[in-house]
Amino acid sequence: MRTVQDVAQVKNHWWWRPGWQVGRHFYACHITFEKQPDVQRLAAFYQEPLGQFPGLDLIPRPWLHLTMQGIGFTDEVSDSEISRITSGISGRLASITPPVVTFTRPTVQNDAIYMPAAPADALDEVRRNTHEAIKEVLGPKRSPDMNLTQALQKYQPHVSIAYVNRDGSALPYIEALHGISHGPVTLSIRAVSILTFHRDNRMYEWTSAIPITIGR
Repeated sequence: MRTVQDVAQVKNHWWWRPGWQVGRHFYACHITFEKQPDVQRLAAFYQEPLGQFPGLDLIPRPWLHLTMQGIGFTDEVSDSEISRITSGISGRLASITPPVVTFTRPTVQNDAIYMPAAPADALDEVRRNTHEAIKEVLGPKRSPDMNLTQALQKYQPHVSIAYVNRDGSALPYIEALHGISHGPVTLSIRAVSILTFHRDNRMYEWTSAIPITIGR
């Protein structure tokens, strides 16, 4: 069973991970929430007491997302390949049942504050099919998460509401969230999106999104 607990210390989310640089864009297959007002309101409710902290970058509604599966940098994946990947994911996801997840109160993690999705394994089938579609096009050596079994064992689906922008204690954020509560939000995930995004502005912002329906 995958569970999450608040951490004691946090660190800056915005260090430059391998391959990233200003102006470089990335393809990923994630879940977005522009048509899910209940999730947006839940995020805003828990963001309200966090707005006082300069050490946090609150995530605006347009950029709320559930991280699922990376694909590759746009200068390393051709237009033809991304088109074939999109078609492959679409074909695979058309035959599965849309997963149902519930979001409740957030948890303070190493470099972000996020709302976990429960049950944690609800999106495993979606991610597995997405990964296989990517591998069919890019091949095993270019595909992310080459050991998908291990990746899924560690995978905790979530929606981040704030990114940490400096190292320090997690206690102020834990205390700010203590004692406030909102009812859970449950929804059926009926689409994923192929996103083209960058992180130039200390935020993950996409410049295009191709929606793909889950189920028929």
